[in-house]
Amino acid sequence: MAKSVADRFSSDPEAIRLFQQDRLIVDVTELICKAMNENGLKKAELAAALGTTRGYISQCLNGEKNLTLKTVSDILATLGLRMKVSAEPIETSSRTTLPCRRRP
Repeated sequence: MAKSVADRFSSDPEAIRLFQQDRLIVDVTELICKAMNENGLKKAELAAALGTTRGYISQCLNGEKNLTLKTVSDILATLGLRMKVSAEPIETSSRTTLPCRRRP
């Protein structure tokens, strides 16, 4: 029987790694957008508070910029928040463990 797309995806370590990157970006940017909405803060106001441009904030929230932990911390602090980090196992059909990659 042929594997489904989901099965093929969940057994490919590279696909899992890339999906988890995108998932984290979406989670963080949605958290920031929600906090901005709850505080009635516009992108231009957040940018001014951070000493940057509205365009830069837009790029960060659209996933066009690689947000560093420092940038996320600065944005959240401006919104009166701090990040709490936790980790949980990745659910895959094959229980694949991704190898650690070292950067050159």
